Amino acid sequence: MAEISYALGVAFGMFTEGLMAVMLLRVVFEMFANNDNPMLRVLCSVTEPFVVPARMLLSKVRFFSETAIDVPFFVSCTLLAIINLLFEIWY
Repeated sequence: MAEISYALGVAFGMFTEGLMAVMLLRVVFEMFANNDNPMLRVLCSVTEPFVVPARMLLSKVRFFSETAIDVPFFVSCTLLAIINLLFEIWY
């Protein structure tokens, strides 16, 4: 049972680290590529399901809608990094 738990922890850690890498790629592509880029569309389709909850929560705060930075995106990245760190500590 301990091996299964450890394997699940490692798999989840690899998933969160991979997702953070994809989110970083999305930031780079959004800076340098236009919106018609197919790679950017793939990156957005992979990362957007993890950003939507933060976007919905922060849409109620007007301050974040007026900034040039995509605050919900960075909030979801930060939460993902915290979750990854907690799993690394736990497993």
